[in-house]
Amino acid sequence: MHRPRHWWWVVACFIVVGLAHSGCKKPSSSPLEEKAGEPRQGQTLSAPALISPSPPEARCLRSENWDKAASVVCVQGYPLVFTGQAFPEAANGGALPEDLDAQLKLAWDHLVRIVQEAGSEKEKIVRIGVSIAQQDDATHTIDFIRQQFSDDWLPSITAVITPLPREKARVAFDAVAYSEEPTSDVKPVRLTNDSNAASDAAVCPPGGLVFFSGQPDKSPLPKAVENAVKALLETAKGLHVEKKDILQVRVFLQPMGEMPAVLEELKRAFPDGTMPPVILTEWIASAPVEIEMVARLPSQAVLGSDVVRFYNPPGVKPSPTFSKVAIVQTDRFVFFPSFLSRKDGSGQEQVNDVFDQLTEGLKLAGSDLRHLVKGTYYVVDKEASDAIDAVRKERYDPERPPAASKVTIHGVGRAGRTVGVDMIAVPVASPK
Repeated sequence: MHRPRHWWWVVACFIVVGLAHSGCKKPSSSPLEEKAGEPRQGQTLSAPALISPSPPEARCLRSENWDKAASVVCVQGYPLVFTGQAFPEAANGGALPEDLDAQLKLAWDHLVRIVQEAGSEKEKIVRIGVSIAQQDDATHTIDFIRQQFSDDWLPSITAVITPLPREKARVAFDAVAYSEEPTSDVKPVRLTNDSNAASDAAVCPPGGLVFFSGQPDKSPLPKAVENAVKALLETAKGLHVEKKDILQVRVFLQPMGEMPAVLEELKRAFPDGTMPPVILTEWIASAPVEIEMVARLPSQAVLGSDVVRFYNPPGVKPSPTFSKVAIVQTDRFVFFPSFLSRKDGSGQEQVNDVFDQLTEGLKLAGSDLRHLVKGTYYVVDKEASDAIDAVRKERYDPERPPAASKVTIHGVGRAGRTVGVDMIAVPVASPK
């Protein structure tokens, strides 16, 4: 096992306070190991200054206080792979089987091919997003994911119930993985030669990331897509983030039947084969579309020594519940599952329990609410939506709310549950 040289990272991944169990994975020997203080292979001297001198590492933390499918994954120092959605694909262009198990295998095989083409493998997946067309398929789908991994390694999992953009498809997967193959720049990955399509994945060198909150637009489609992407790219430009730095675009739209128009507009915004991986989810809202994205942190955007900077563009009034942008100036990330309430209750009771689990997970990973960097709040009804607003005002530092999107969807993967939160954080900086 790689042994971190900073005691706080050991503490970050092994403190167990009132927890009955935590698991971890031993990463394999990596070509990215280096002497403390020297740049890693594939890392230029202009990269963010806060890249850890410790060896690359990935750990899975679990607790008997949580659902059996819940785990927190800490990863540091590796290139990260961000995928688009992997759908079930029938062999030789044949008809898609209707059976769920058959579709799960086809979609999973598709995801694994993407991850492998990006220089990673199934065992290095740190986060899985699963889009499910029918609520009744959710439990079996989560069980299927768990069966793909060993007892001591389980990625964080987020499930949403949404119509899918592929006819007769019942499930789709997306993922974040780590790679041991050095890279010095963002590398798009495609399984086909169709340069007009979105990339299947993007590989990011070790270093910081930039998380952009969802940008909604109430204009009719496809104008709403044009406006939302334009606003995001203008904000990105102010941070020296170029189109080639964008690793993933997540689109919330309604109805899903407008997917072709959305993708055509994205092609215009990202011409010449530059479209990043795309994830599509149907939401329920007054606006037809909201778009969020994640990008590599360019060295020109690094400012100061804080591991996280929260940013609002000029002219945008700061909110106490979310920031327009979170700029992460470290290569250490913590991926959380979409915690669901452990018991029945009102929207407020469910949200309180979800945030109790999140707070517990943050402590286990050596972080806190002030170091959340990205949140997607999935809600099913107004009661849950209002409860999310209330708990954020109560628990967040108004000077440090994460970049976020709040999205009303058809379901969060379990009957009777009306809220799930998908979060990313960074560990607290080493004490001085």
